[in-house]
Amino acid sequence: MLKLQRYHLNVIYKRGRELCVSRAHLPTTYTPEAIEDYDVLSDALPNLSSNTVIRQLKRHFAVHGIPQQLMTDNATSFSSREFKNFAHLWDFQHVASSPNYPRSNGLAERGVRSAKHLLEKCARDGSDVYAALLNLRNTPRDGLPSPAQCLLSRRTRSLIPLVPSQLTPRVESNVQAALFALRQKGKRSHDKSARCLSPLEPGQTVRMETTCGFDKLATVSGKALQPNSYVVQSNGKAYVRNRRHLLQVPESYCPTITMSVPMIFPEP
Repeated sequence: MLKLQRYHLNVIYKRGRELCVSRAHLPTTYTPEAIEDYDVLSDALPNLSSNTVIRQLKRHFAVHGIPQQLMTDNATSFSSREFKNFAHLWDFQHVASSPNYPRSNGLAERGVRSAKHLLEKCARDGSDVYAALLNLRNTPRDGLPSPAQCLLSRRTRSLIPLVPSQLTPRVESNVQAALFALRQKGKRSHDKSARCLSPLEPGQTVRMETTCGFDKLATVSGKALQPNSYVVQSNGKAYVRNRRHLLQVPESYCPTITMSVPMIFPEP
């Protein structure tokens, strides 16, 4: 297995009301209801400090514009005071995925996996990583145009020979319908075995899943900022957990109170 020497920041682009980084709104393609996912950037970072991440994000925002919404995981670089100030000053909404539930940020997780596979192949072949990234962004996928065409409305020139007409800009007007059809197909497959979980109310007793199973009793405090997540209290500590990690139970929860009991020894 290839040991990665650098960390990678994956910036996921979406166009519409729920987006991570947006291109300019085109009257022919933009609707507020459109949610389109583009995985187009994978940047190597020397470290994962908040200052490094913020500096890299500013570079992308300066080129593509400030997003309306940025979704990340719960890494310390995104939960720091510096990043909160950055989101406030640059006027975008920061949403973190549910803790211990990477599926809620699946697009970024897939991007990380694709970047790792690409680096491994380049290390084996001795090929240029940046040329491979350029080809990846010019490759159509899932019956859709390439990420470069979806984001820029044109192919980007690469080392692969193309006729000049293929580099002519053209607005891809059917991308939204194709993405919606793909999502509906995936949703139908998922719903065959899925079931809806009932919402939880404040004060309700639940069992929280840990590495040993649903073995920790907790009380629901309310909904969290993360999608489909709740804040729960257990033994004086607050946790944010996805609904799938909380099991509704009929039993009541009382915090454990430890009392010191004096020991009486018989006189000799």
